Amino acid sequence: LVGGEASPHAEALMAGLQDLRLKERLCDVLLTDGSGAQRAAHQVVLAAISRPLRRYLAEAPCAAAEEESRLGLSPPAPQEVRIDGLPDAGPALEAALARVYCSPDSPEASGADDLAAAWGLPQPPDAQTVLAGLRELRAQGAMCDVAILAGGRRFPAHQAVLAAASEPLRRYLMEKLRELLSSSEAKNPAGPELVASHAVALELEGVAHSESVGLVLDFIYGDLGAGAIPLLPNYGVLQEVRQLATSLELPALQVRASRWAAPGPRPACAGTSHAAAPVRQLS
Repeated sequence: LVGGEASPHAEALMAGLQDLRLKERLCDVLLTDGSGAQRAAHQVVLAAISRPLRRYLAEAPCAAAEEESRLGLSPPAPQEVRIDGLPDAGPALEAALARVYCSPDSPEASGADDLAAAWGLPQPPDAQTVLAGLRELRAQGAMCDVAILAGGRRFPAHQAVLAAASEPLRRYLMEKLRELLSSSEAKNPAGPELVASHAVALELEGVAHSESVGLVLDFIYGDLGAGAIPLLPNYGVLQEVRQLATSLELPALQVRASRWAAPGPRPACAGTSHAAAPVRQLS
């Protein structure tokens, strides 16, 4: 459903992304007005909801190095976008960004409507539209800066989206990015938490079925309909989805997975929980 009533998951994900933006975490773009005032944001969110911004941001070179390219990642290079020609550009910019992130407390400001029109924002922007854009970008491998490795497969995704959906993933990504930035000679004038252009690989231990990771990512990106019951190849996939939902603190997925059924006998260790933990990162 695009442009309709937002699901609780979609609203929660957008609230998580807005929280990251307001705290300037995992942001990779600075929007600067004529007075020099700056607002941090996430390129992937801007590109998900705005075709003009997607085209503009896509013109910048990606930050992929040899190893990132091998993993199929194309992390966007951090960049600055200047916003000129608006009265009270600072308040207008904040109001427009609040609309982009579907904030329920979006402020009103002179010039915000003009900026929203220039960006081609839907009226009104809604969480389902943003998630549809995020799914499209993930399907294209666009702006992906994290690869999840499990079950012999790799799954490109976006750090900001994973961090907005899962507190354990947020902690892990922030910790690894701080380590990468502290060991990097690159200067980051906006602060150590504003760059998400370092690609990260998460290897999930104890996950034998790649289908389980695919289902978790489909849930995070809103690609599982509210009443959808996926076709599971065996009970092991269902068990791993439940374990991942627990370890990644995705209670809504836990509830939904409890309603799913899978063919085949249940293994003897069906009641055993194995934490699925990310264990390594790329420099």
